[in-house]
Amino acid sequence: MLYMVFLAVCIVVCIWWGGPGARRRSRLDWTQVPGVTRRRGGVVVPIGGLSWAPILSELADTRRFELVGSSTRSFGGSPVVVLARGQRIGVLEGAAARKINAELRRRRLARLLVEGELTGRHEGRVVLPYDFSPATPELPAGPARAFPVPVPVEAWGSATTTVDAVRCDFFLTELSALYPDGRPPSGTSGRTLSGLDAEIFPTGQGRIGVFIDDRQIGWLAAAHEISHRQVLEDLAAGGHSLRVKVSVRVGTGDRPSVRVRIWLPEVDQILPPGAQIEDPHVLLPPGSTVQVTGEEEHLDELVAMLGDEHEVIKVAELYLFTRQMARTLKQIVGVRIDGRPVGELTSASGAHFEAVLRACSERGLRALCRATISGNQLKADVTLNVTKGGSLTSQWISRHILARPGVDSHPVLALEDHPQQDSGGEHQRQ
Repeated sequence: MLYMVFLAVCIVVCIWWGGPGARRRSRLDWTQVPGVTRRRGGVVVPIGGLSWAPILSELADTRRFELVGSSTRSFGGSPVVVLARGQRIGVLEGAAARKINAELRRRRLARLLVEGELTGRHEGRVVLPYDFSPATPELPAGPARAFPVPVPVEAWGSATTTVDAVRCDFFLTELSALYPDGRPPSGTSGRTLSGLDAEIFPTGQGRIGVFIDDRQIGWLAAAHEISHRQVLEDLAAGGHSLRVKVSVRVGTGDRPSVRVRIWLPEVDQILPPGAQIEDPHVLLPPGSTVQVTGEEEHLDELVAMLGDEHEVIKVAELYLFTRQMARTLKQIVGVRIDGRPVGELTSASGAHFEAVLRACSERGLRALCRATISGNQLKADVTLNVTKGGSLTSQWISRHILARPGVDSHPVLALEDHPQQDSGGEHQRQ
């Protein structure tokens, strides 16, 4: 009788190991793997077995490693071999090895190209992906590789909703390290950190992680994971995460309470409206409300953009052109929407953007910003939501504009391409 029970248990285990259970376990759920450090690009796993052989000096600066999986299943779990420039230097073992082997078998892959580093004679680590990208052409075998660490982008619209992250108590060490001294203050004051830059990024299986400086500090709640999953996965597919503002508070006591609040934009406020912009461009951050003038001369175009709505959000382009006045040429900041002129800025308003637009023009960049069209067939207004040039930080200008190479020749400012009336009462045209 005991023999029959034992045999039945063995059959069930074998079916689970090779059947549906194997498919469930093949998904990369790193939330349950002990001994790993989570971050945006994946999870950091230490390389084991480095003491088997000394590391050659020519391998010390290796940053990319191949992981060779095992094609056989075992109850103990087969190790994953780590290669550096074709030479075996160590292995991955335990839960991490079991999961990576299962995922490689599910995808019918033998090898995986990952990032990592050797931090000492007998120490090293690799970054395992949350997901896989297509095979890389860099190696003849063409192993799959991890997605690159995403580049954060700002949401198109404003963040009007404040939500709480969940399971933040799992990341108490990471949250404590955010404080100036690497730990929360002893008293109750100063325990709330506000206005911190964070990122949200899909980490696999529909989960959305919250990160600060590559350290995970929590998860989005299930409702927001469902509502924001598709747009965040679209961003991740393009190599981007979403930058958000958060506040952090670690309480007092032996088991302190933890709270992370996220200023989360609505789903339709994350990506710009309309078709994806392919041309080189820079999206000026939101800031001041700037009124566009001369809309009455483009009423038909604006009414067509409004359609049946009283108000629509659009992507506007700022550009410089020259106008022949009575005795001189004058530089004007024009505004286009959907490639069509819809007005211009006054001299006072335009002066705040001239230097930025010249820098963008020298680098072949279109300067884009947020615009709102409101009105009807009798009168329509265009307002911009954009930070003025003098309020942009040096870091932002360096990262988004000056880092771009200049074009071979500086484009000449064009004369206006639509009729306007100058101070002398004459119409000028290119």
